[in-house]
Amino acid sequence: MGEEKCIEARRFENIENDITEIKNSLALHSKEIAELREGQAETRIYVKQIFERLDDLKALFKTGTSDTTDKWLKVVMELIKAIGIIAGIIAGIKILE
Repeated sequence: MGEEKCIEARRFENIENDITEIKNSLALHSKEIAELREGQAETRIYVKQIFERLDDLKALFKTGTSDTTDKWLKVVMELIKAIGIIAGIIAGIKILE
């Protein structure tokens, strides 16, 4: 009879240890999820700001009328496209982290 009590006491202790481990794991996962959400929100803000600035630059360079300005406009537009692609790649990487 004493041996049965020891076995049940060990089982109960194991169950308590398992519960404690699960609670600790849950707390850790909750913290990680909160950090991911915060990072994702920051990334969205950065991407929005980048695209707003790109739109501002596009509007600025569309006002040119001379031949030289048109040539520079094409060059700048290509640079803006490249910056947009790079920003999109960086944002995608940041989101996947």
